[in-house]
Amino acid sequence: MKTKTVLDLLIENQDSFVSGEQIGDLLHMTRANVWKEVDKLRKKGYTINSVRNRGYQYVDNANNLSSAEIRNNMKNSFVEDIRCYDSIPSTNSLAKEMIPDQFKDPFLIATDHQSEGRGRRGRTFYSPSKNGIYISLALVPTLSLEDTQLITIIAAVAVKKALKMLYQLEVDIKWLNDIYLDGKKLAGILTEGEIVLESNQYRYLILGIGLNVFHDSNLPQNLNEIYTSLDQHIKRDIDRNKLIATITDCFFSLYEKFPDNRQTIIDDYRSSCFIINQYIYINQDFSQRFYVKDIDEKGQLIINDKDQNIRTLNSGEVSIQGETHYEG
Repeated sequence: MKTKTVLDLLIENQDSFVSGEQIGDLLHMTRANVWKEVDKLRKKGYTINSVRNRGYQYVDNANNLSSAEIRNNMKNSFVEDIRCYDSIPSTNSLAKEMIPDQFKDPFLIATDHQSEGRGRRGRTFYSPSKNGIYISLALVPTLSLEDTQLITIIAAVAVKKALKMLYQLEVDIKWLNDIYLDGKKLAGILTEGEIVLESNQYRYLILGIGLNVFHDSNLPQNLNEIYTSLDQHIKRDIDRNKLIATITDCFFSLYEKFPDNRQTIIDDYRSSCFIINQYIYINQDFSQRFYVKDIDEKGQLIINDKDQNIRTLNSGEVSIQGETHYEG
């Protein structure tokens, strides 16, 4: 469990003042060190009031990520260990490094910036500082190996539900793992794990989600036509901590009821999947195309080839003719 910080204590008690002495006693530091920590937070943009003989009171986070803020916005308590970073190479890579030998309790990593963000098939995921949410949720799946493959679909539905709940936005899903809004990519999901061959179960699974929140004025030219961000579609303040908390809540509310809610999840996913009734190419092989008929209860694509033979596809990258490819 992550050790509490001055910021954690201030957020947990934001309706009142907390004296430097109280904070020092709880965190085993001097009042002078408490003041230094508060000064660091103010320099990062946090608004913290201070009144002589009363102490400090948290007011505003200036949209900085905070484990205490994320936790305060969660309605469920599935994840207690939440860690936020200014910049790391990759949330999924760090999560892998943090998996203990005896892994049991889920944890969440969030960062303002990824220097080596990863997408599917070895691509990079564009992760400009403070412009998005870049998170990884590590857990031990309790599902069958076959059903564990549906976790990416559960996550996509969770993102869809969170955006509808917070911003009344209706998004589209591109099988298997991309979220689109008005024909442009808003978010991507990357699921990775390790299987124990003896038990045929996952030792761990890491669910990475990257979502574009604020438009990047330095957006690379090759992303202009396909990239979109939340703030281009809504005219209100966006709290990244609340968004992370809501996505996590939505995911676990669906995950804990699975597989009893399998049909509801598949129906919800299917209703938003815009490649159904479209011709697609698989893994950028443009020599043959397939027609998407449906999605089955396992989350697989049901497709027809040119000879009308029915096939199912449970992995791979699909694209529609003329579509630009990128991760970000």
